[in-house]
Amino acid sequence: MDEFGMGSSCENSAFFPTRNPWDPDRVPGGSSGGSAAAVAADMGLFSLGEDTGGSIRMPASFCGVTGLKPTYGRVSRFGLIALVSSFDSIGPLTHDVWDAGLVLNVIAGHDPRDSTSVDVPVPDYGHAISRERLDGVRLGIPAEYFAEGMDPGVEKAVVTAIAHLQALGAQVEEVSLPHTDYAISIYYLILTAEASSNLARFDGIRFGLSEPPEGSDIIQRYLRTRGEGFGPEVKRRIMLGTFALSAGYYDAYYLRAQRVRTLLRQDFARAFEKVDALIAPVSPTPAFRLGEKVDDPLKMYLSDIHVVAANPGGVCSLAVPCGFVEGLPVGMQIIGPALDEARVLTIGAAYQATTHWHTYRPANSLQSPGGYE
Repeated sequence: MDEFGMGSSCENSAFFPTRNPWDPDRVPGGSSGGSAAAVAADMGLFSLGEDTGGSIRMPASFCGVTGLKPTYGRVSRFGLIALVSSFDSIGPLTHDVWDAGLVLNVIAGHDPRDSTSVDVPVPDYGHAISRERLDGVRLGIPAEYFAEGMDPGVEKAVVTAIAHLQALGAQVEEVSLPHTDYAISIYYLILTAEASSNLARFDGIRFGLSEPPEGSDIIQRYLRTRGEGFGPEVKRRIMLGTFALSAGYYDAYYLRAQRVRTLLRQDFARAFEKVDALIAPVSPTPAFRLGEKVDDPLKMYLSDIHVVAANPGGVCSLAVPCGFVEGLPVGMQIIGPALDEARVLTIGAAYQATTHWHTYRPANSLQSPGGYE
């Protein structure tokens, strides 16, 4: 995974970059790229990932597997090293929607050890997704998610998938999420601020790496530990977050981002008054090559443009495979209201019951004779 979950490509590991099983010269997505790559390569029936701003859904899309970001609080965060305490969501990566439902049945529910864990009943997701038609289901297509710059192959795959959902009986209409353009800015301001605060605990005193000081100066011990213990991307985000929280800038950056976050949540709430779920691409492109964006942080951050809004928006989202572009998987995102994972799983199950994209395996999969042709 990317170190401390900070990355969109799994190139920020403290050890080595993870490679995409469909093409070892390409990234698996991040930050939970190892979890997605392992499932895609049949190294396990399922894995767990952590989604702060697409870190389950992006790798699922790039690796051709199914990934679910549950609603914040649906799954306990106990034991998780926090990145953004108000966004972090743990969820499953699997080959198909049915397995995702089975895993969610086990990991969802109230946990008194997590103060943000919601104390509401957990449905039987296996029972909820046992349908193949979508008659009467209303699906919204956010215009903002189909903007200029999307790879034509990705757009075609997602549009074809939407037409298939219509053929299953779903009603489709265009909706607007007008504050989507601010999602990346909101996300990265809040992310860096909360990450800066959360990672302050890694000071070499209580746990983790502790570099011995050259002298007895405690400040030098802090500096040496954090200087050698954090990678460059983690340092970059800590510094950005510290700046955003500093005196004179808190109101202008962090507080303003929280206010616009409320507008983003209201966008989703209004959309779900009209429709049952939203359909969108996961990423504007298929998996990019290793090293392609690693030296351009802004370009890398913009890879998350379609996935980050769900986390500050407080909704759940499911990524399912819906096609290929030049032999690389493409993912479709099914976004549902808060605590309605059963709804997105139902839509995803109907789609997968009548398509075959989720059944393909990469040529170097442990249990597959070959990949997609």
